[in-house]
Amino acid sequence: MTTIFSGLNLALRAMLAHQQAQLVTDHNISNVNTPGYTRQEAVLATAAPYTRNAFNRPETGLQLGMGAYVSSIRRFTLDFFDRRLREEIASTADWGERSQILQQIESVLHESETSGLGRQLNQFWSAWQNLNNDPASMVARGAVISSAEALTQTIHDRHVALDAMRRDEDALIGSLVGDINTKANAIAGLNIQIINAIGAGDNPNDLLDRRDVLLNELAEVAGTTVHFEPNGDAYVSLGGHILVATGKTQTLSTAPDGANPGMSKVVWADGTDAIIRNGRIAGAVDARDTDIRSRMTALDTLASALITQVNDIHNAAFGLDGSNGRLFFSGSTATDIAVSSALAANPTLIGAAQSAATIPGDGSQALAIAQLGNALVMSDGTRTMNRYWADTIAQLGLDTQRADYESENHKTAREAMERQKQSVTGVSLDEEAARLVQSQRAYEAAARALTAFDQMADTIINRMGIVGR
Repeated sequence: MTTIFSGLNLALRAMLAHQQAQLVTDHNISNVNTPGYTRQEAVLATAAPYTRNAFNRPETGLQLGMGAYVSSIRRFTLDFFDRRLREEIASTADWGERSQILQQIESVLHESETSGLGRQLNQFWSAWQNLNNDPASMVARGAVISSAEALTQTIHDRHVALDAMRRDEDALIGSLVGDINTKANAIAGLNIQIINAIGAGDNPNDLLDRRDVLLNELAEVAGTTVHFEPNGDAYVSLGGHILVATGKTQTLSTAPDGANPGMSKVVWADGTDAIIRNGRIAGAVDARDTDIRSRMTALDTLASALITQVNDIHNAAFGLDGSNGRLFFSGSTATDIAVSSALAANPTLIGAAQSAATIPGDGSQALAIAQLGNALVMSDGTRTMNRYWADTIAQLGLDTQRADYESENHKTAREAMERQKQSVTGVSLDEEAARLVQSQRAYEAAARALTAFDQMADTIINRMGIVGR
């Protein structure tokens, strides 16, 4: 049968339940500015009732409520929403990396009306035109050498700068691979703790928050996907390959890429290539192997055409010494293009005449070189060298514009999703203050009930049965 002590126990249970609820609220308030923290709530449940038989209910008896208790501490989550958010996080990082690199390429290959490779090409053609007008002029010959040296130095320097950028991206890829392994190991460790906690009937909410933060960071780096098991385990996949399963991880590393000399590729422990299609590392690979390399190739193509076309004409041209058979440029690509050292030291050797008999007044070969500026020698005879380079810069602008747009678009979508998630799973100080007051008032009421039962017990123990004393 129920007694006063049952009432004391019921009131005490209520006090403890609301005290726990208040502690959860305090925990929320303490972590209002903690990145990745998810709001928690104490879930109150009705305690099992006390069954009391009665004369009018001899079989089933009466059921008297025994108060409330905290059945669990709920964590507010949106699993499907989190999957979409991770996709946006990965895409933002992917396009953000490409956007950043393309902007750097634009800085390296900067073109304007007063500077740039296109302007130096025009100055080079103009110098040959001036030499045609006055083939015997040492000033004109010196101008040809000066413009050629400036042109070749610009081509070389820009190629070197792009190559340095490409190597930096390759180093970044190696660093990001190490970051992936570190985060994967941390997630594996949390998996074990979470599985054990859930198996013991606990609510490992803070551990789940820490794991979610790592999962988001991992998605940002490599575009990973996640599958959750009912026991709390998280399986992390990368390109269809399991990266994390329970407490085990598969290690990634970099290895020399035979198809991409001087660069590395990401591989699994067994040597198979890792397929990474999203995240910052995917952006770095695209920037290294597409965005940067295509501009290096364009410089090589331009340098090769310039060397071949000018040398073909100059080789047959005669200098002021009456001889020919000299190449104007040395090298074959943007890496090694240079003005012939012999011509740079002695500009009289520059070939401008068509034959020895027409020296010194003949500048027809200089004119032929000057006219290369309008010759369709690029892209299977469809573009001039100037147009080829102008189109290269124009395409760079379009690629940068697209990368900027995609990066900003995904960033905006990510921020919108984060705000929406925060409105559901984040901590609201106003709401927590209301819950704090609610728990406090409930605790006070339970304390009053406890006091009332205490007074009843005092009456029975100390004030009853005292007649005759």
